[in-house]
Amino acid sequence: MTRRRSLAGAAAVACIALAACSNDTPAASSGSADELAISTTPGLNPAYKATVPDYSVRCTAGEPVTLRADVPEGQTLAVDDGPPESGTLTKDVALSPGQAFRLTVTASGGAQATTHYVRCVPGDLPRWRVKRNGTPVSQWIVFAPTERETGPRGAPYSVIADSHGVPVWWARASGATPLTTTVLPDGTVAWARLGGPFSQTYWDHVKLDGTALDPFNTVGEGADHHDFQALPNGNHLMIAYRPRLHVDLRRFGGPRDATVYDGQVQELTPEGRLVWSWSTKGHIALDETALWRLKKTDLEHKGKPAFDLIHMNSVEYDGPNLLISGKGVNAVYLVRRRDGKVLWKLGGSPTPESLTVKRDPYGDKIFGAQHDARMHPDGTVSLHDNGTFRHGHVPRIVRYRIDTRARTATLVQSFTNRRVKESYCCGSAQRLSGGRWLVDWGANPIIEELRSGGKPVLTLTMPRKLFSYRAQSVGPGILTRDALRAGMDAAFPR
Repeated sequence: MTRRRSLAGAAAVACIALAACSNDTPAASSGSADELAISTTPGLNPAYKATVPDYSVRCTAGEPVTLRADVPEGQTLAVDDGPPESGTLTKDVALSPGQAFRLTVTASGGAQATTHYVRCVPGDLPRWRVKRNGTPVSQWIVFAPTERETGPRGAPYSVIADSHGVPVWWARASGATPLTTTVLPDGTVAWARLGGPFSQTYWDHVKLDGTALDPFNTVGEGADHHDFQALPNGNHLMIAYRPRLHVDLRRFGGPRDATVYDGQVQELTPEGRLVWSWSTKGHIALDETALWRLKKTDLEHKGKPAFDLIHMNSVEYDGPNLLISGKGVNAVYLVRRRDGKVLWKLGGSPTPESLTVKRDPYGDKIFGAQHDARMHPDGTVSLHDNGTFRHGHVPRIVRYRIDTRARTATLVQSFTNRRVKESYCCGSAQRLSGGRWLVDWGANPIIEELRSGGKPVLTLTMPRKLFSYRAQSVGPGILTRDALRAGMDAAFPR
């Protein structure tokens, strides 16, 4: 919390975090008497600053937002399409959740006007805290703060926040909990609908104005919720699970007649036509599965116990190959698309395809239920290593240099978060420009942009132990602030 001067000159406490202000505390800008000062009731988040383009306020339908401003001589402030004014202003603005009003500031000397948006967020949208230690390279961060280890889940929102942590766009899912929210290359938004360990349903797909587009689905029993990857040819990759019946698992401590789930990657056209698929069946052996997963199961298929062999949780296109992560095997695989052959394996139980690991303090037992394996242009592979079921193994972000000739994987980067002691699921690590990272720390309420050495630049901390399955930093040229604002204005007109 930062102490700021109120418009009346009395001390007031203003928050620099989206979640820190109460609805009754006006937040004002700091500075001398000849600087523009703006506050609102309910409180403006974050506190007004000329360099912050968008703000949120938690309003209630039917109750106005009260704007107060001290506008120095030579400057003007206009609210919506109202006239530019100076001096001390007090205005009531009628606003409902989702709606926004504009503040147009003209500085002295005839400088170009600056427009800020103040948007009302719904009361059930989680209030995360924001901390900045520099200027992020992430323009937009996409996430769904919906998960919690024990219920209830968070309200079903997908969110796009800016580099100040302000929610500039959101959408409420209908009839399902959204997760793995993803902005696609065409600027539309998709999210999985959570429903069990694999979901086995469709992904919602919307425009920025909330218009529903045709949903995404796999061919067969329904799509899994763990990943969706757009391809250069306009198609996309999705994950599905297929039951395999009458499998004898007695040598692993399981039943004689069981059903196992094989992971499947499908390439589909925008219309949903299947053009290519690959299955773990015939490529990943039963004995590669972590044995503890075959001794107990909460899954069932047609009245018989069912076992999740691989729990595929990410898939990455790499030209003629695919990079696949399997939580249930503690391993990452590179698969040749042409014939489905596993070219190499990193982590998990040893096989002829396994790479020799170098410079990793954990030796060969490097992963524990990892997530979000990604291939980079320099030939390195990164992932979010949850460290699950590894004694003394804390969650970490790791990156390896792969030498296919020497059959080695050398650890070249690793960092942790001292606040993150364990992570039973989820998580992501996206490498950004300048060596930075956007990290979602899995089953922890922390999303942050990090410098290459692991020091945070921007940290979002969710309330009440909520977390997001994955976070995405959207690259340049896909989203604009004007497009996000226009989409929200169309979805929530005044």
